[in-house]
Amino acid sequence: MHWRKLGRIVEPDRSQPWSQSYAMMPTPIEWDKHRLRVFYGSTDAENFGRIGYVDLDRTDPTRVLDRSTVPILDVGELGTFDDSGVVPSCYVREGSTDYLFYVGFQRSGRVPYTLFTGLAISTDGGTTFRRWARTPVIERTSERPFSLAAPFVSAGMPAWRMWYWFANQWIEVAGKQYMQASIGYAESNGPTHWKMDPVPTIECSADEFTVGRPWVLQVGHEYWMWYSKRSRSTSYRLGLATSHDGKKWTRRDDDVGLDVSDEGWDSQMVCYPAVISVKDKTYLFYNGNGNGQTGFGIAELVGTLA
Repeated sequence: MHWRKLGRIVEPDRSQPWSQSYAMMPTPIEWDKHRLRVFYGSTDAENFGRIGYVDLDRTDPTRVLDRSTVPILDVGELGTFDDSGVVPSCYVREGSTDYLFYVGFQRSGRVPYTLFTGLAISTDGGTTFRRWARTPVIERTSERPFSLAAPFVSAGMPAWRMWYWFANQWIEVAGKQYMQASIGYAESNGPTHWKMDPVPTIECSADEFTVGRPWVLQVGHEYWMWYSKRSRSTSYRLGLATSHDGKKWTRRDDDVGLDVSDEGWDSQMVCYPAVISVKDKTYLFYNGNGNGQTGFGIAELVGTLA
């Protein structure tokens, strides 16, 4: 597999007070026959996060057609899990209702932050959103108490399916605190009330300490998952795994086909992948240096998924 980089297409919109830094976690959806809409998270001067979007030409997704001037989702109520900011993770259209699954973060005292999954709902075609609740859509348990976030969600019958990032513990790497994280799996009969599988789907290997932000597509009779991975010796890179049932996965990181550039905005890291097929082309959106601080770019698959 090989991806041809088309460049960085979106940076923070510093003309807007809410978008002074980051265009993080690009979350694309085929919006209509003319446009792709890509949601992303941006932060203001005090590093509080909100969600905006860009509309891209469906036939040339390097061309920006429109951009939100106000966030479609603001910070949460003071004291809630998302009172410090929100970042998109997955967008699901089911019937006349749109579901935006997002990461809510809250600053902490003894650790830098907490991360949990929120849900915002639109019944007017994605024009406005309301929170499903003031609490996360997946609740922590005694086995997974630290963080449950960054999900990819697939709606379907007989079950809705979710792949998500969860933290096992806090660790120190090069003098900084990080969550040690794996990817888990959950099912539900709708967008809420998820039952988590106790067995992780993707775990860290070698000197890795984080795998996360899964993005899952069905390719033929298989499931393909792209994700981010981070190790003690290397900053974020992309990973790839395949599965026959969506639960047991085989890692194929050597086949991912996209790495850092020699120089520029994605020369230090590549992370937070999101893959979408449009007609006969497949695109990968991703963040670069600074975990999305420099914006996001796009790559086009050379050939087809197989």
